Amino acid sequence: MSVWSMRWIRSPRQAVSSSNAASRLRLILVYTEERDALIKSASLLKRNALAAPFERAFATQKTLESAGSTDMPGELMEIHYRDEEAIYVQASHDRVTVFFSTIFKDETDRTFGKVFLQVTRIPIQLNTF
Repeated sequence: MSVWSMRWIRSPRQAVSSSNAASRLRLILVYTEERDALIKSASLLKRNALAAPFERAFATQKTLESAGSTDMPGELMEIHYRDEEAIYVQASHDRVTVFFSTIFKDETDRTFGKVFLQVTRIPIQLNTF
């Protein structure tokens, strides 16, 4: 088990004034044991958060496949990845479908996106607002 503690210490050799009060303090994190396990679990946090809807969709797909249900798809799950970008995941009886939604603000990005979709032979659906 890891034990963490925090200590604030004052930095020596710095002039005492109100303008640099924050710079005179240093935060020290002290831990004991299991350093590697803690680093690994912290590094996997984003991966696990993004993987959860996918794992849920794969479990739903298995359930739908074993039940023989072909008419009712699973729940549409949305992952807000960035501003104006999202990933949608939905299970059905024979597959898990992933949709990527993004907005290309720059003309160069739009061109790269269009070429990518043409090369991969994915139909392009343009939203005209």
